[in-house]
Amino acid sequence: MELQGLKKRREMVLQERDNIIKNRSLLELKHMRMENSTDRRLAELEGQMRALKQESSTLKPSAQQGDTEAARKLIISHNQLKALEKSRKSLLVSKPQDSEMELSALDDRVDILSAELEYLNDAIAERLRMVSSASLAAEGIQCCVACLSSEEAHGVLEHCLMQLVQVLQEQKHKADKIARLEAAVVDKTHQVDVAESNLKVKHKELERRLREVQREHAVKVQGLLRQIKVLSREQPLPLPGRVDGSASGRGNGGEASPGMSSCTDAEQEAAFYKQQAEQLSKDNFYYKLRNKELKQKLKGMQAEGSSGDQASTQADAAAGKRPDAKVMTSDPSFDVELDHYKAHLRKVGTVVRLSKSQLLPLSNGQVDMVKASARRRHARSSTNVSNNPHLALC
Repeated sequence: MELQGLKKRREMVLQERDNIIKNRSLLELKHMRMENSTDRRLAELEGQMRALKQESSTLKPSAQQGDTEAARKLIISHNQLKALEKSRKSLLVSKPQDSEMELSALDDRVDILSAELEYLNDAIAERLRMVSSASLAAEGIQCCVACLSSEEAHGVLEHCLMQLVQVLQEQKHKADKIARLEAAVVDKTHQVDVAESNLKVKHKELERRLREVQREHAVKVQGLLRQIKVLSREQPLPLPGRVDGSASGRGNGGEASPGMSSCTDAEQEAAFYKQQAEQLSKDNFYYKLRNKELKQKLKGMQAEGSSGDQASTQADAAAGKRPDAKVMTSDPSFDVELDHYKAHLRKVGTVVRLSKSQLLPLSNGQVDMVKASARRRHARSSTNVSNNPHLALC
């Protein structure tokens, strides 16, 4: 059956190749005729163009001398020459190119069919060799069986049956193994699908959390910027380089675009706030150092005062005075300075460190209260310094 199918396929391929070869020959003949007609037409046009060029060259001197008839004929010949040139270009453009593409496609198809025909011939020859060898083997087996005795034939048949049973068992085991492997493949495919779906869910969850974190970060940044702007309004300082930049922009005679101006303002504000932060850190370091020095000085004064109090108490006890009487020091300004410093320490209280996440935007009422308390503290500190010359010197 397979050999007959190969032979039928070979006949179909041969018939198709013959038809394509016939069509190609007809198309090639048609193409050659069209090319010949186009070439003849081009040759005629070129001859007419040469004749018109010669006529124009003979009429040109007469037309230059003022002959109107020669000038008119020269113009007519020029127009005819242009028309012929246009026709020539159209013929060159309209050369049959589609036929060339069809011929190349037919050639490719013929090559494919020839290769398929060679493959079919080889397959048919191989099948014929297999059939002949099988027939020879069958004839040899029949001759051997005819020469065997009944016992020998029975032994050969038993051996063949055992081989057949063994082959069938092997096929069954292989089929079971293939079924198990297919089930394992299906299970693994299901696991892969579940893992991919879980991965997609995790990816979406991570994207959602990232958006939430970005949103919270943006809200915190906006709150910090509002606090910085509110605190900077209390003592506004000129931004560095803003006046120079605006003056240079006006001097150039052009107005900057809104995008560039906003970007420049943002950069200048960032530089200004950075400079303010550096200045505040320097002031903080200075005040910490000054506070440390004052604490050391206060400890020394307290030690001296305690030793003086003990000496005065002993002297009063020896003189017969009351031990609970108030002792006046030799320097009354020291008591005033000590009282002011203790009151300042009570007002300052304990330093508390806060993280950035604990900072919250202030309302307008809270900002007004902070400004009022700052002004009151500044007024009290200036009054105390003016009243106490020792604090002014410190």
